[in-house]
Amino acid sequence: MLFLLNSLFVIAGGVILLMTAILSIEIALAKKAHGQTEPAETGQHPATVVLIPAHNEEGQIGATLNHLKARLGSADRILVVADNCSDKTAIAARAGGTTVIERHDLEKRGKGYALQYGLDYLAEDPPDVVFVLDADCLVGPNTIRTLADKAAARNLPVQALNLMEARSGAGIGEKLSAFAFAVKNWARPKGLGRMGLPCPLTGTGMAFPYAMIRNAGIGTGHIVEDMKLGIDLALAGYPARLEDSVKITSSFPTNSEGRASQRRRWEHGHLSMIMGSVPRLIGESIRLGRPSLFAVALDLMIPPLSLLVILLVTALVAAGALAVFGGSPLPLGIVVAACLLAAFSLTRGWLLFGRDIITARELLSIPAYVAGKLPLYFDFIRRRERQWVRTARDDENGGR
Repeated sequence: MLFLLNSLFVIAGGVILLMTAILSIEIALAKKAHGQTEPAETGQHPATVVLIPAHNEEGQIGATLNHLKARLGSADRILVVADNCSDKTAIAARAGGTTVIERHDLEKRGKGYALQYGLDYLAEDPPDVVFVLDADCLVGPNTIRTLADKAAARNLPVQALNLMEARSGAGIGEKLSAFAFAVKNWARPKGLGRMGLPCPLTGTGMAFPYAMIRNAGIGTGHIVEDMKLGIDLALAGYPARLEDSVKITSSFPTNSEGRASQRRRWEHGHLSMIMGSVPRLIGESIRLGRPSLFAVALDLMIPPLSLLVILLVTALVAAGALAVFGGSPLPLGIVVAACLLAAFSLTRGWLLFGRDIITARELLSIPAYVAGKLPLYFDFIRRRERQWVRTARDDENGGR
């Protein structure tokens, strides 16, 4: 019995050590981009459509479009897909002269379906590049041109730096979430890029050659359609690249229900993708002889940071108890090594990417923050989120 426990603990500790080692390598290689945006890689700016899926965005679509229009080039245009709206989103978007199409299909709900509807509409007058943008995002200078130029020149998806910004006077929880977001969307993709490996897609601020994305099969109700799309394109031979010299930003919803549903969708979706896609990626990597797919699988298997901390603490306590009661000290040694790697990763991530978001003193709140997310992970086992749910905005009581 003791031999079996020792073996199981070694295997479990080895998996956790592998996850923290991958995280450590990615962040160790990460460096911030400095200076101005690189020159365009094509002599002529490709015709670009900014595709915006919008579900009940009446309150903010006008401001988003006004901000966006100042960032457009002469060959750029905007297409808003008012998707299953029960408010005046379409009217508000058309008020500024924007092209708007409406989709009504309560059986097929989700951002993926809205994007596919827009792509199908564009087939009559196809652009060179499609730039996907969420309705609550602000676009930095040169972002659209830079990403469109690079996507067209490379014939690959290109992801802008996508950050969630903590509001002025935000609480510790929001700041920690913003830091975790920076690690996931900035530090780790930068490390992957320095190794020549694909980065994940993050759902907004993404540019695609139209001919590629048109038939990519994005029209699904998957709750993390961006993550799925990035994996599908990598399997098809179109790995995404991060371009962090330009960025888009958005804010966390102040609505507590909105924050909870957003977090639940992101994290349950991530865990579902780990279970469903990691074995597939590894198998295809071996079958096709493409090591890059194996690297995508390794990156995907790293769970959300809060869950990783929970796994480390649980494993440390369990391995320690095993050693105390006569078991092998090897599992404890493995888990301690994993904890040290995790500490290194988070410290370096904070030094490079997090000091403007959260202070060192505020980082001491991590244990309470992680503990507060335990119910979310228990819910993944008991009643996993499987359907797309829109995040409720600040002026709403809830989302659908």
